[in-house]
Amino acid sequence: LRDSQNQEIEGAVTDDGLVIGDLMPPRFSSLKLTNLSLPHTNEYVKNGDLVSIEASVSEEDPLFGKTSFLGDFVYLFTAAGVDRLPDSYEDGTAFWSPTPAEMYPSDGLVSYLVRAIDPAGNIAEIDSTVISDNTPPQPVSGLVAASGAWN
Repeated sequence: LRDSQNQEIEGAVTDDGLVIGDLMPPRFSSLKLTNLSLPHTNEYVKNGDLVSIEASVSEEDPLFGKTSFLGDFVYLFTAAGVDRLPDSYEDGTAFWSPTPAEMYPSDGLVSYLVRAIDPAGNIAEIDSTVISDNTPPQPVSGLVAASGAWN
């Protein structure tokens, strides 16, 4: 699609003669990481934990779908997390199936990001962090039982 000076019109796509003008990026409403190995918390992940991710977005373009997303999970899953397409997309939510974590760094904050690109090329991103904790606690020392009570 071109303007009166024969220049490409950005944000416009054609689909079987239908012209769609789209200058608005997709709008994320949530990004959720679920640690299936630690059902009591999603704040912490250690290597080997099964982790799933979902991102909810609103976008009115009828051509927007599963291939419109890329997950940047390299610090969660190493090479398996680079530019990862979702495993499914339904009702505005992209889902990445459970994958064993390979955290980097092994201890500390780990970031992850989801990018959505609509058919007109508008880009939106949402990111979050999780705490990587691969250091086991130190053994308890100096604990003595005295008269049936802990001391």
